[in-house]
Amino acid sequence: MASIVCLLKASPKGQLKYESDPNIEKEYFDKYLSPPKLSRPHQEVSSENSFCYHDEDERYSEDTSESDISESIRNLRVEVSCRNDKRKTQKKVQFTTRNNSLVHDMRIQVDKEKAGFPDPHNKNGHDRNLKISFNGSGGEANFKKNGCGMLIEKPLDRPSLSKEQTRKIVVSPEYNKSRRDIQFYEEELNSKAKMKLEQKRDQFKKAERRINERAEQRINEFENSRLEKARNQQLMLEQEERERSAKLIEKQKKIIKDHIEYAKMVEQKKERIQEEIKKKEEEKLMIWDKTKTIVSECKTILDRIKTLYTSYAAKLPENVAKAVHNGQQRYHMSQQIVAVEDRVPDISNKQLVTITENFRLLSNTLDFVQQAIQEVKEREKREAEAKAEEEAKKKAEEEAARRVQPPPAVEHPGQPLVSSTPIPGATGSGPQGVPPGATASPTAPTSVAQVRPEEGEVLCVDVVAFQEYTQLQQKLKDMETAIQVLSSTSQLKKLKFDLQKAVNIPVNAISAVSGAHLRDKLQRLLVLLSGQQVEIANKRVSVNEHPAALTFCKHLIAKMVVKKGEEQVSSIFESAFPLAAVTVGILAEHPDIKDLLLAHFQLMCPYTVPYHIPRQEGQSTKDVHIARGYKYDSDGNVEKQDKFLKRMSGIMRLYASLMVSYPPRRQSEHPFGIENAWLWLSRVMNIQPLPDITATMVFDLLEVTGHALYKEYRKQFLKMLHILIREFLPKLKSVASSGGGGPVSRLEALIMASIQRQGQIPPPEGILSPNFWFS
Repeated sequence: MASIVCLLKASPKGQLKYESDPNIEKEYFDKYLSPPKLSRPHQEVSSENSFCYHDEDERYSEDTSESDISESIRNLRVEVSCRNDKRKTQKKVQFTTRNNSLVHDMRIQVDKEKAGFPDPHNKNGHDRNLKISFNGSGGEANFKKNGCGMLIEKPLDRPSLSKEQTRKIVVSPEYNKSRRDIQFYEEELNSKAKMKLEQKRDQFKKAERRINERAEQRINEFENSRLEKARNQQLMLEQEERERSAKLIEKQKKIIKDHIEYAKMVEQKKERIQEEIKKKEEEKLMIWDKTKTIVSECKTILDRIKTLYTSYAAKLPENVAKAVHNGQQRYHMSQQIVAVEDRVPDISNKQLVTITENFRLLSNTLDFVQQAIQEVKEREKREAEAKAEEEAKKKAEEEAARRVQPPPAVEHPGQPLVSSTPIPGATGSGPQGVPPGATASPTAPTSVAQVRPEEGEVLCVDVVAFQEYTQLQQKLKDMETAIQVLSSTSQLKKLKFDLQKAVNIPVNAISAVSGAHLRDKLQRLLVLLSGQQVEIANKRVSVNEHPAALTFCKHLIAKMVVKKGEEQVSSIFESAFPLAAVTVGILAEHPDIKDLLLAHFQLMCPYTVPYHIPRQEGQSTKDVHIARGYKYDSDGNVEKQDKFLKRMSGIMRLYASLMVSYPPRRQSEHPFGIENAWLWLSRVMNIQPLPDITATMVFDLLEVTGHALYKEYRKQFLKMLHILIREFLPKLKSVASSGGGGPVSRLEALIMASIQRQGQIPPPEGILSPNFWFS
């Protein structure tokens, strides 16, 4: 900030604008404030004769050039005030410069007397209450007059400096120059300023020219870039237009192609619809024919029911009459359905189901009537036998009193013990001369001439049984060869897999839940074997899809039944009866499956022949065990004896259950009846037994079929039990292994208990009654 003195000296005269004040005169300020004249220019800055304001204790100084001072003070306003403390009065004088005028060489002199600021009480004639203040655009400063009669400088807008910071204020050496010199100096400065201004203008023009050139260049570059961008955009638009046109053309071609394909598809759909309509018409005709056939069969069954009922009407109970009447009503209902649809053969599924249910009810009614008539016959037979038993009562008491004779020693183990048919003379009379191996009628047992082996010869199988065994195994091999074609292609493999599921699912689900459950599983298998389509996992499959499909299904059913005996019946004996019941139902409709079933039984368990396979010359122990039914694990260890006996027992019990299970329709002939149990016992007693397994097989067969054998053969069966005790048990004991007499002991206990009850053996646990099919 410029000092006060420099500010005043640098200000030109005549530039101040005074404002009149009645108490202060201009001459007073000029006299009081004008600095003393200098005798020579200041050359020594530190000289004491240099003009400056100072105090005895404090000095303030600030170097300031003339240009700085002149450029810093504009619109200066000066105010002089004096305050009288005693009188409590204050006077002020103010004056200002012209608007926006620069302050140069300003002098202020205060005449206290003229100004009216006398202080009579101040002896020294000094007034410490005199104050001068400057206000301008460059800053503000205040001055007070001290006791020495000097003015103290305070920098504008700056705080007071300390004593260490004070120094002298140097006056410019150009102070004593004349006004002309000052004018010359100003002209020189103006000239320099013009030159500088011209230089600045030239620089500005050059800069403006460069800026214009650069702007023009940038404009040109911008225009070029815009043109290039426009060209690129035009090219892109043209390319997009070409691509769009190509896509449009391609789309039009595709639409035309789709229209052509759609037209073909519509035509194919029309043809398919026509084929479906034709197929439905054929199905309707087929259903119509089937319905008429069912109604015709219903008529046949109803006529048979009426014939049987008329013959025994007086002896039958009332519920039989009600069943016959209900059957007639169901037949009339089916006949009405057919009569209504006679002109237009359009039988709905609901009507077909109704007719089928009526047919099933009539079949059940026929079975019920036949069962009732059979019970009447049995009752009459029992009444007739009761009279005969009264006459033989005395002889029976004498025979019961006798003791059982000890069994004679067996001289020749291979000597036949019993005929393959019941012993002649045990019953009243009957036809003679049934050929060997032929199935004898249960009600008319006969005998045949037996071929006895030579003395000392040991038999392991019956000759006729061995021939049957060989034929069945050959037939099984031929069938397995025929069905290998189903594994030739991937499509046939899929068909084979679907057929396996169609067989395995119902076979694995067989259980003694109810008769309806068994009927459902049997019906599923019969529908598959009949050639109709069955649904498996949302797919429909039929045995008509390939010539070998039906053979494969029959082979698989026989194999699965025997496998269930090995795996399931061996653990739960009672599960053999529902499986045997369904199997008998299948054999009744498809008798050719019986040979396959027997072949699988004899393959997995040769003791069902019975065939005690002997050891051949040079044959290893492992091969002998495998031929006799034993299994080996992955480590080469043979199956334990108890597990082997349990597994073979399951197969034999299922084999025996087939003989005592009832088919769904009792009027049909049993496909594998109880006479096969008599045949098996006669054959096993005429061959050399094996340790444990022979006794186990005989025990299982007697426990399952003993009750039925007694009901069918009576005294003949009792005589067979006596032969078992006297002649067959000694042979079993002679070959029994050490510590393995359990099977022989169980068999002996069973036979002895049956003989004490006159040949009666209790029914096996879990056997299904004839009426179970209707539950």
